[in-house]
Amino acid sequence: MYGAIESRFADAVKSGNLIFTQTTQIPAKYNGVDVIYTLAPALAKKPGKAEVEKNSSDPAQKSPWLPPQEDLIIEKQEKYTVVLNKFAVAKYHFLLVTNEFEKQTKPLSPGDLRAAFDLLKKANSESGKRHIGFYNSGTNSGASIPHRHVQFLTLPDSFVPFPDQTPRARKANMPASDTRVPFAHFIAHLDNTDDEELLADKYMLALSRAITTCARHQVPLSYNLVFTEQWMMATPRFQDKVNDISINSLGTIGLILAKSDEQLKYVEKHGLGLLEELGFANVPEPEGATEIDDGYIKY
Repeated sequence: MYGAIESRFADAVKSGNLIFTQTTQIPAKYNGVDVIYTLAPALAKKPGKAEVEKNSSDPAQKSPWLPPQEDLIIEKQEKYTVVLNKFAVAKYHFLLVTNEFEKQTKPLSPGDLRAAFDLLKKANSESGKRHIGFYNSGTNSGASIPHRHVQFLTLPDSFVPFPDQTPRARKANMPASDTRVPFAHFIAHLDNTDDEELLADKYMLALSRAITTCARHQVPLSYNLVFTEQWMMATPRFQDKVNDISINSLGTIGLILAKSDEQLKYVEKHGLGLLEELGFANVPEPEGATEIDDGYIKY
């Protein structure tokens, strides 16, 4: 499968059917956490959410995957198709999309999770490189296409996502968080990625906290999900951009894109503090936060 990703990517770039943007990467640290700022001026040419949404009142008609572009298809499955991202700022950026239209605003199903983790593990084993999966859900998450899709990228060499170093929560039914970062996030550590039911339980462990956080602040649910074979993390959001800088799931682990030198200066100045502006402050969970209260979820 991964050989097909590499060859199809090269062919699509050569034919012009895939737009690959050259970038400049600036590794840095934020409070001891690895971050990489990426400057990609040509990214401004990519169609944005507003442009996609104005094309039709029917969400299904806004999908670029009904049907998918033939020369970007990697693998067809019964319920999903693996495709290359048409607008790539990293090599071999691929996606898992549902064959039927499903809303990006809905939670991932157990089947979605199983298919995503199977694809992640396959990419890791066949390439010999570590990948990350991510899912942007909700209007304030950085999502631009309403058709459900999970995305995958190779993690940069020597880059360590901070959840790798985050200690597990003291209680098995509580998500973990890292005090080094200023924004609210909820990490579920994984011991078994082969069990669909366990994956769904871990997903809901992290997602339920994001739901509760948005509910407490009386904002519609939007969140970013990132995952590796070792953990998954949900980050609640209440706006999708700051200073005209849109940040999606990758920003929550410190991979932040800038489209101009001015934006680069801004993200270098604020670092992961941007996610606190786009989401919520990282505050300790109250002791005994396990019961339903004013309509919020119990754990």
